[in-house]
Amino acid sequence: MRGVKVYGVTFYPVYVILSPIRSMNFPFPSDATVSLGSQLRSIRHAQRFTQRRVAQVTGLDLDTVAGLEAGKGTVGSLVRVLDTLNGRIAGQPEGAVLGEWLRELRHARGLSLQQAAAIAKISKPTAIKLERSTGQIASLFALLTAYGQPLRLVTINREANSWHSIVRAQPTFTVHHGDAIAVLRQFESEHFDACVTDPPYALGDFTPKLVTEIVQAWAEGRDFDFANSAFRSYLQQDWYQDHWDDALPQPSLWREVCRSLKPGGHAFVFAAPRTADLVALSLRLGGFEVRDQIARIFKTGLRLGMDVAKVLAKRPVMARKRSGQIVGLLAERRRFPTPGGRVPPRAGLALTPEKIMEIAPETAPIFERFSGIRGSLKPAHDVIIVARKPLRRGNLADNVLEYGVGGMDVRATYLKAQDGQSRLPMNVIGELSEEFHPYFYAPRVSVRERDRYLPAGMKNTHPTLKPIELLRWLLRLSTQSGAAILDPFCGSGSTGCAAIMEERKFIGIEREAEYVEVARARVAGWATHSNGRDSEPLR
Repeated sequence: MRGVKVYGVTFYPVYVILSPIRSMNFPFPSDATVSLGSQLRSIRHAQRFTQRRVAQVTGLDLDTVAGLEAGKGTVGSLVRVLDTLNGRIAGQPEGAVLGEWLRELRHARGLSLQQAAAIAKISKPTAIKLERSTGQIASLFALLTAYGQPLRLVTINREANSWHSIVRAQPTFTVHHGDAIAVLRQFESEHFDACVTDPPYALGDFTPKLVTEIVQAWAEGRDFDFANSAFRSYLQQDWYQDHWDDALPQPSLWREVCRSLKPGGHAFVFAAPRTADLVALSLRLGGFEVRDQIARIFKTGLRLGMDVAKVLAKRPVMARKRSGQIVGLLAERRRFPTPGGRVPPRAGLALTPEKIMEIAPETAPIFERFSGIRGSLKPAHDVIIVARKPLRRGNLADNVLEYGVGGMDVRATYLKAQDGQSRLPMNVIGELSEEFHPYFYAPRVSVRERDRYLPAGMKNTHPTLKPIELLRWLLRLSTQSGAAILDPFCGSGSTGCAAIMEERKFIGIEREAEYVEVARARVAGWATHSNGRDSEPLR
């Protein structure tokens, strides 16, 4: 047998005979020349799926599914269909990402990318794409043939190797308990594909003097000492004696996040409108480029600004109470920060204007003059800062080719509007489905979503949950299946739930022990009960 010498290494041809798949529970053609498309079609028939059903579940066009069954199309589409049909390529370890498996095959043969490409008669960029689980099926066939590995499809045994057991045997998520910077230093550089996180907002009074001190510290390369400064969050100083909102994430944190992301990796960072500028500046000083802001529109925000008329009118009422002129005036109880939030109730003198004027008639002119004067507008949107780690060589196309990240996957996030037309994703997200139907719709977190799949007796008390559907949309926009997602402020694990449903790997970090336990249980529950495609709606 005569071999071929490439880069000093002699390779010998490998003759592969495709044999019938006897382990499957459906008839399979035995002809050695059977096409990939007919194999895929046989698996679909065995699973009792129509092409239209496959298209609905995977989000692919019907023409794309039909093309795959004709042996044409992309590797990414093939992977999505195989995942739906509980199938894989023969020899591919169960639960292994296709691109990673191809890399392992190459390493096992001691080949460089250039050598592997030369043997398969494909270009090196094409080989790189295949190891990123992208590219064309024809190229995949050529590479596997060069490795002596037939492109033959098999099904995973649904009894012994279901999605549930795969998740338990090979967990795709980890929630670390500890300081975010300390935990991140354990990861090598360029480990994660994207970061989606909801850090503390630091809602409080930022005077010009305080902002100057913060920016000066950051410009000098040091963290600002929030604990010993004049800053106090509204929650901590007023009534809610907790410390989770006492500070903003500082550039030192974002430097570690940026280091751990692949070049071009996106960070989606939630922020409040009043402090989004400081969060964006912190991201910039941490090494990120701020690319955009997404406005998340809602209609259930509480009016948190001061009611000037009521504050002025309550002063004579409190004076009467302190002097003993009135007794038994109890403070009514209100909820904060959201009507459905599970946080301790806020106590205050929540009297109506009529009750105040009944106690202190002299306050009537105050209401007449100052009624309607408030400290702020009613909040109706949150901000999601869109930041990106700089591209390796400044070229987006080359960066996407090499690292698989850097761009926005607008095809995966098309919106089907009420008029039947597909619209490109925009930087506005609506919770108002009727008023904002042209935009992506992500409803607020319901009680059912908050506690879903938690063990009996465990409650999710985190006060600032974000909708899982919204987080899934961000993941589809920025990454592909198999990507590694980071959340350094993971709270009760909503980003992890979204990552599991979108078939991404997840690393979360949380400093509060209570939320760590909730996050672990919550993400594990979603992984066990949901396959990321056919789960019941969250609304």
